[in-house]
Amino acid sequence: MTGDSNPNDVGTGEERAGTQRAQGPQPEEWRQRVGVLCALPAVLAERGVDPAPVLIGAGLPADALDGPDRWIPFRAGVRALVDAARRADCPEIGVRVGKRFALAQIGLLGELIRNSATVGAGLESYAVHQRLYSQGFAPHLSVSAGHATFGFAVYHPATHDLAETYDVLLAAAVTCLRELRGADWSPATVHLPREHPRDPSGYREHFRCRLAFDADHAAIEFPARELDRPVPGADPDRLRAVEAEVAGQLDSNLLPVLYRALRTLLLEGDGRVASLAEQFAMHRRTLARRLRLRGTTFLAVLDDVRFEVARNLLADTALPVTRIASSLGYGDGTAFSRAFRRWSGTSPAQWRIRHKSPAPARRR
Repeated sequence: MTGDSNPNDVGTGEERAGTQRAQGPQPEEWRQRVGVLCALPAVLAERGVDPAPVLIGAGLPADALDGPDRWIPFRAGVRALVDAARRADCPEIGVRVGKRFALAQIGLLGELIRNSATVGAGLESYAVHQRLYSQGFAPHLSVSAGHATFGFAVYHPATHDLAETYDVLLAAAVTCLRELRGADWSPATVHLPREHPRDPSGYREHFRCRLAFDADHAAIEFPARELDRPVPGADPDRLRAVEAEVAGQLDSNLLPVLYRALRTLLLEGDGRVASLAEQFAMHRRTLARRLRLRGTTFLAVLDDVRFEVARNLLADTALPVTRIASSLGYGDGTAFSRAFRRWSGTSPAQWRIRHKSPAPARRR
């Protein structure tokens, strides 16, 4: 967490004069590619469950998951997985879906991974560019003390019942690495933010490693040396072509992608313009110029995202206001409260009382 208030880094939240307020995508509009979820109907059918009522109950057409390139609301995908687990009486249904993942299901992102020189380069590329294709969650890759951690964070507000969603993401990540490293590959540990199931055999069968249930994060751990392994059959020429195509998509969707990236950085305690620019291999001045061409500035975008993240943390967590202020880069609670009142017309404490979300019941 940072309390640095350098306007060239996190900003103070007060510098808004003469700046047009940018508008990022609102949470109800956040969408994701179907991707691996296209396997859900088949998994349900194998369990003797008609997938149509599951999808319709989640607010989706019955054919919504017919192809990986389709788009659906992120929250609808979460709802479909929750209802699927209930109707099929299958708590590990997310793992069953994730084990059917293939890189081809994520289009250009899959090609980036498949044609990267090393496993680490492929995962890093995916972590950066995934924001072009899905809203609501973000992957992250880190290395410490010889261990690599590849995990996911869901940041869609008011989306609480996430056990099945994290199961899909983690199971798909392991399947992806097996596609790159061979069918016998397994991580060292999988951290699952869900209660220990009554029957964990489905998890053991797929992950084949130590399982850490009741975790406070969703991630797989494995030796960092695995990141340096070459990707079999990688094509450098194809990689350059795909990178050029992805760069063009980024330029045409810059603002919504920046909103998602900055939201993730803030939740990780980093709201610096340099960090945001680095995410997209830009110099900070290049980023500033591109934002000016779109009628906004980094500080305007930062202000919008801070307000959104603040609302989410106030409504969905019990974090003290001072902790939220620090998470958003404010040196003290007074500066944050002043900014929040400017955004909303009320204090953080008053806003929390009016909008506090009910605590969800945890399920096995």
